Amino acid sequence: MEQRSYIVSKRDKRLGRIEANPKAVSFSDLCSALEAWGFVIRSGKGSHCVAAHRPSGTTITMAKRNPMKRVYVENALEAIRESQTYTLILPRDALK
Repeated sequence: MEQRSYIVSKRDKRLGRIEANPKAVSFSDLCSALEAWGFVIRSGKGSHCVAAHRPSGTTITMAKRNPMKRVYVENALEAIRESQTYTLILPRDALK
């Protein structure tokens, strides 16, 4: 029987960890996952920040907490799923 190997990227592994345990997600892990999927993180008012995905027009607001509240994590995962159709990852040499 032939054994297949699959290559899983760091961003997919991070997303899998967040989906597996949304109660224990740190603010920095969630921001890293959003940035890996093309979101731009900017400060908001007070203890909140905004993550925006320009191609899809998706914007989410989240509080800077550790661990993150489950509702913020679920909103971020939904936004990532929506943005996947708009995210185009090119090899570095394709832009030269």
